[in-house]
Amino acid sequence: TCFARYGGTAIKAGYIHEMSLRLLLHAVSSSAARYGREVQPLVSCSIDFYVRIFVRVRDSPARVKRLASKTAVVHQCVQCETFAVQPLGEASPEENNPKFKPARVVTFGAECPECGGRVKLGGPFYAGPLHDVDFVNRCLEACDEEHCDDVLPGITSWKKIRGLLTAISEEHPDLVLYYRLPQLYKGMKLPPLPLRQIRGTLATLGYKASHFHREPEAVKTDAPSAVIYDLMRLWAEENPPKKSPLPQLLKKEVTLKRPFQWTTTSEEQASRPRVARFLPNPEPNWGPKPRARGAPRGSGTTEDAGREEGASAKEDAAVAKEAAATATASTT
Repeated sequence: TCFARYGGTAIKAGYIHEMSLRLLLHAVSSSAARYGREVQPLVSCSIDFYVRIFVRVRDSPARVKRLASKTAVVHQCVQCETFAVQPLGEASPEENNPKFKPARVVTFGAECPECGGRVKLGGPFYAGPLHDVDFVNRCLEACDEEHCDDVLPGITSWKKIRGLLTAISEEHPDLVLYYRLPQLYKGMKLPPLPLRQIRGTLATLGYKASHFHREPEAVKTDAPSAVIYDLMRLWAEENPPKKSPLPQLLKKEVTLKRPFQWTTTSEEQASRPRVARFLPNPEPNWGPKPRARGAPRGSGTTEDAGREEGASAKEDAAVAKEAAATATASTT
């Protein structure tokens, strides 16, 4: 169903919410490309139990050729959280006379290099930026407490909108998919590692790291899966698990240089605005409700009254027909 509607296959992985956004953007951008139009995402939001995308469409047959470099598939291990993103094309950054060529293979084969498990394929999906930084900043300016009620008086959820836009503005636009830390810990039976500590350590190693605006415990990074699991193995040395469901993950040798030291992000946290980014659900059992059903019989509704009147009319007609047949038989 997903492939028939959006032209790509979804995978049940930790990054499913971001992949749903990228599959929708892939359907929109590929449809526009057939008519020589380029789609530029302005804001792509995964909220509660639905998604919303805001895009700008331009007539640009020349830039449509870059769509292959913004389209990718993902190789996902079925046992652990290892994944790799494979673009479908490459394009040079020059605006004038760019060069296009097929992408080189950057993913692993049919076997996971970390645990030896099978690998499944997902996509294709849109692998370009999900947001336009300038547009998001302009939206944040519109959420100013002094002016927001005057500009749009009908909106009452400014706190949630401001928190969502703040989380989006702090998300790296050029990173594709993410890891969920609880799933990493669960797969190796490890105690939780502070989020600021793992993000700070990745930054010290020279990699980018940020969150996803839907998941507070997500880590988006350009570090390969080998580095992520090296950090998990180092954490396991300090906190040995009693029993691991995937012991081959712990047996693999750590490739990071020793001595190793964890780093916590401090300057970045101090410069961030004090805004609630991930608000709780407004009520218990928040989510889509089951589809509407008809009222049960005897509930006194208009539909029930109509059914009862129809049944009475049918009974009266049957009695009259039986009486007529009896009278005819007596006359004969």
